[in-house]
Amino acid sequence: MADAKTIKMTRETPAFEGGPTSADVEPALVPEWEAAGWTVVASHSPAAPAVPAAAKTDKAVPVAAKKTSKGAKK
Repeated sequence: MADAKTIKMTRETPAFEGGPTSADVEPALVPEWEAAGWTVVASHSPAAPAVPAAAKTDKAVPVAAKKTSKGAKK
């Protein structure tokens, strides 16, 4: 489990067979880990609310019907 005073880091492939691909690193050691091929995991900002699943859709949104001007004849 990550401590409140650590930075979550990851790497695509382990440095050695069976090695880790994620780690909780002390802030002072982050530059050393980055030099060794690790990257800081972007955190999800609690200030930015997630979009609810119900709001996500692939359906087309209907366009309002074109209104004709007053007095126009069809």
